[in-house]
Amino acid sequence: MARDLNTIASGLPLASELVINIALIGGFGLGKSSTGNSLLGKNIFKARKGGGATMACQSLRSVTPGGSFIHVIDTPGLIDLSASAEINLEILNCLDMAKDGVHAVLFVKSVVARRSVEDETQFNHLLLLFGNKICDYMIVIFTGGDHLEDDNMTLDDYLSYGCSDFLKVVLRMCGGRKVLFDNETKDEDKKTKQVQELMAHVATVCKNNDGNPFTKEMISGGD
Repeated sequence: MARDLNTIASGLPLASELVINIALIGGFGLGKSSTGNSLLGKNIFKARKGGGATMACQSLRSVTPGGSFIHVIDTPGLIDLSASAEINLEILNCLDMAKDGVHAVLFVKSVVARRSVEDETQFNHLLLLFGNKICDYMIVIFTGGDHLEDDNMTLDDYLSYGCSDFLKVVLRMCGGRKVLFDNETKDEDKKTKQVQELMAHVATVCKNNDGNPFTKEMISGGD
């Protein structure tokens, strides 16, 4: 059952202020919940190494370092096209939890999990649920930035040498929007910078879609 965790939040926006709805979507154990916690600046979503922790949508509103009001929605992990109706409905529930619709969808992948077949399966599951139009709202989040740093690699290095060909296709479909996240860092400057980089992409997505969020009505009308 979906849970709105805003009873523990502070500094909520006024009714007249824009709240940016952001949904986290991806496979199990790839860092969805940890990325949500990095965005919120607090450990709210349960993130367990090994995956499988999130089985229902959870959400919380917060304020970014840049002052934007955000509503972050964590969803159950994408499985494959044979996922149960219950799981599919719960993932789609993120659209109901976001008032007026979702402004950006973060498709979460890990630089550690280099599995082309799973990349394709999870992305196809995403398209099955939301339709092709979702790509206009999508930003690819690569978790595991600490691992690349340990290997003296940048995200561009990974995309050139370690990324699956299918994931490169996904990046082209979403306009090349991507951000590397290190959810383990204690460096406050790095935490702020990666959130700011993401929010710049979110602003681009909003502009490209004329400020119109993604809604359930767009699913049947997708390309």
